Amino acid sequence: MGQVRLKNLSNTCYLSFLFKHLFMNISFRGFMLKASLLDSGTSQTLLYETQKLFAYMQNSSECYVGLTIVAASIWTYNNTVIDLVVQEDADEF
Repeated sequence: MGQVRLKNLSNTCYLSFLFKHLFMNISFRGFMLKASLLDSGTSQTLLYETQKLFAYMQNSSECYVGLTIVAASIWTYNNTVIDLVVQEDADEF
């Protein structure tokens, strides 16, 4: 198994950068993969999708994975899903 790359969805380089760096932090990755979900509702969707993404990145033999589902679980302070067309820097995000 090699390292699974993250597919750029549009202007999502900042998201790929962030998730790749979090994934490469072995302590953080272990914490995320072991974190317990307290409910099956939408309040922990981002945690659940991040767990799935990290597990896939760690265990898959595929070349890449998209961030569509993870991105759909990230909401802004205005209660809207992030806009994948808007370019941001990782630190602004």
